[in-house]
Amino acid sequence: MKTPGVIAIAVFPADGVGHLSVQVDVAESIEARDLARVRLRTDYSRITRFADQLSLMAKGEITEIILEEDKTFGG
Repeated sequence: MKTPGVIAIAVFPADGVGHLSVQVDVAESIEARDLARVRLRTDYSRITRFADQLSLMAKGEITEIILEEDKTFGG
């Protein structure tokens, strides 16, 4: 049976005015040497929507979630 994999999500301030950086690492297992890494910039309102969707996914109520990037942030 194939494991579902591992997802690590880190959120940290990008500046002092409310922009956030999000890093998502995805690997087949904890011991995996290879992983995919994505970094994007977002804000508190978008990360709040994402957290709400993540909670619904954990309950099995939805199967897909989206974290929107703030493309106006020039960071």
